[in-house]
Amino acid sequence: MATRILIVDDDATTLKALSFLLRLEGYEVDVCGTPLQALEKLQSVAADILLTDQVMGDMKGLELARQARALHSTIRCFVMSGHDAPAPSDCAHVTWLKKPLDFDTLVGRLDPASDSLVANTH
Repeated sequence: MATRILIVDDDATTLKALSFLLRLEGYEVDVCGTPLQALEKLQSVAADILLTDQVMGDMKGLELARQARALHSTIRCFVMSGHDAPAPSDCAHVTWLKKPLDFDTLVGRLDPASDSLVANTH
């Protein structure tokens, strides 16, 4: 069974590009344009990975990750941002990904085997 990724970003172009490329890599992909839509989706669909933007209108990516973890304790959370990572104590529950993203690096990070190598890397 393919790994299921939920991508959350308020930028439609980013959603389209990431979902297309990750599907080519063999992932099962769902997309949401807002954190609130994502939380609704997670009520009925268990994702293995949450890949979210940090800066969105109704909720920050770090808060979305916290709430996603409350719903699914094993979900792996990745937050994308053009900004530097906050203090490690504020983002210990996620892997911070600095934009612009290199797609090959992203795919490597999404691999569960990479957790021990890059967990919470800023």
